Amino acid sequence: MDTIKTKTGFKFNEDTKHAIKFLFLLKSHLLSNLRTSLNLLEEIQLTGDIFFPKHWLDATFSGHLSKEALTIVDKFLDENKNSNERLMQKVLQSTDLL
Repeated sequence: MDTIKTKTGFKFNEDTKHAIKFLFLLKSHLLSNLRTSLNLLEEIQLTGDIFFPKHWLDATFSGHLSKEALTIVDKFLDENKNSNERLMQKVLQSTDLL
């Protein structure tokens, strides 16, 4: 399989085009699921496992470093100012690197 970048520059072929398209689709799909995961947080806490909400958030935000992800988190925090403070602190902890 040809690589995307060669010593002389970038080389595009059909495989490269499909891979890039897939990555962009994956990114948009993952971003759309961030808010859904955040919305489930209070329900997740009701499982009774004190560690599950933090693990849930860590798994949800693993690999996200985009401004779009940060915007989603900021909006969620802004809309949930009166929610469980411990849960909101866990959100901040899990998204600290955004």
